[in-house]
Amino acid sequence: MSHFADPPLSLSYLLEALPDGIAFADEYGVICHVNGRLEALSGYRSAGLVGQALGVLLQSLYRDAHAARRGVFTQDPRSRTMAPHLGCTLVRQDGGELTVDVARAPFAFNGKTWIVVVVRDHSFETAAGHLRTEAELHALATELAGVEALANSEKRFRLAFEDNMTGMICVDPEDRVLAVNDSFCQIVGRSREEIVAKGAAPFTHPKEVRRRTNEVDRRLASGVADHLSYVDRYMHKDGRAVVVQVAKSRGRDAEGATLHFVISARDITEERAHNAELSQQALHDSLTGLASRLLFEDRLSQVNARAVRRGGWNAVLMLDLDDFKGLNDTLGCQIGDLLLVAAARRLEEVTRSSDTLCRLRGDEFLYLAEGLEFPAQAEKVAARLLGAVAEPFSLAGTRLEQRASIGIVAWEGKSKDFTELLQDADVALCDAKRQGEG
Repeated sequence: MSHFADPPLSLSYLLEALPDGIAFADEYGVICHVNGRLEALSGYRSAGLVGQALGVLLQSLYRDAHAARRGVFTQDPRSRTMAPHLGCTLVRQDGGELTVDVARAPFAFNGKTWIVVVVRDHSFETAAGHLRTEAELHALATELAGVEALANSEKRFRLAFEDNMTGMICVDPEDRVLAVNDSFCQIVGRSREEIVAKGAAPFTHPKEVRRRTNEVDRRLASGVADHLSYVDRYMHKDGRAVVVQVAKSRGRDAEGATLHFVISARDITEERAHNAELSQQALHDSLTGLASRLLFEDRLSQVNARAVRRGGWNAVLMLDLDDFKGLNDTLGCQIGDLLLVAAARRLEEVTRSSDTLCRLRGDEFLYLAEGLEFPAQAEKVAARLLGAVAEPFSLAGTRLEQRASIGIVAWEGKSKDFTELLQDADVALCDAKRQGEG
């Protein structure tokens, strides 16, 4: 059944009175209604055309090109004429051919957009049965190839820009937005209407404007580079900052002048946060939050470098809680963990800003003291650390008296290997425990 069944009387009379063949087709090119003139031109009855693709009226070698033209027409309804000055061959039901001109226009009906196809008999200008010359056929083939190439080019553009999952935006040399895709709109929380034809400042982080303008745009505009990648920050409409990985390219005309910049932006905010969390976990102890062994080794390498250049004394102190295993066995690991955290907070309070406190393993802590004037200063540091632990602890309603022991290794003006320092500090700690001096 026709999609346009029982049209208004005036419309029905108008369609039948027109000297041109008329077909209504949907967006897929399927015929939904025809008038009597198109029946006469094609030799088909209405029932034989409705439900068929428009291509049924075309020679098979032109059907792909027709589909490509329909794609162009969908993107730009102003492209009304199918084959200007060349005509088009309509295939009749009996197999005969008729030279016609074809035009299209959009038509809104029942909330949908249809295509009105107008077919005009062109045979009065072309003798019946006339075969196109080789030049005409070549011109037609060239025109068809051009239409197909344009359709393919537009399809590639849509895939690369419009349908790209990465945010895409095109700006002119004055930073006015020429085009933007949906992915970019989602990144900055704005609609196309809020972005296109406006400057980029509203969604560019204020602290990044000067850096980006002075560094990136200057290098691109000057021709030093045509493509640059960098990390930028955008402002979402809700006020939060969005970290983006940006690739920016310059488009030039034949003379090399800058026409526009094409920018792809990938939101890496969550990725950055996740990496920062992983870094925090790698460099800090999960229980106490103190520096991890990895961070301690890094700080030691920096101290070694300064010691070689400037000289002076440095020291590593290894602190161990006395009889910690016995406490875990009698009171449980939960109380043991609470004690480690409480001890870490106390040790932090007496740690100099220039020094590094680390939880090495279990109940062992490392302290890196930098820039000492003489070795005896390391003993004063040890006294502070032991004093911090000596005060009674109150943990989950339990009062604990806790002591600790410390081993000290001091060196002057040279680089010390971490493993060697660790072994020496462990030996010094064992000596301190045997002597019972703390």
